[in-house]
Amino acid sequence: MMLDNPLRLPPPKKLEAGESAVLGAVLIDSDCVNLMTSPKSSSRMISTGESHEKILRAMVPMSEAGAAIDLLTLSDYLQQRNEIETVGGCA
Repeated sequence: MMLDNPLRLPPPKKLEAGESAVLGAVLIDSDCVNLMTSPKSSSRMISTGESHEKILRAMVPMSEAGAAIDLLTLSDYLQQRNEIETVGGCA
């Protein structure tokens, strides 16, 4: 599946909000993480803060392991690695 922006939508004006939306999409559909980490995706997709980058870096191995990615499993994954507080804590 190629995501070349067929609707020609402009990028979000607030990059952090766009990143939050993308990370939220993964919580809704775990397969979205594959789109973000594919060779065609930008290497600078997550760039507004360390928290977003750490969350993405947690989602990738979860996806590779075939684990479901939702708020509970992601929080648990981050807690096991003592990183939950570094991304803003539990929701």
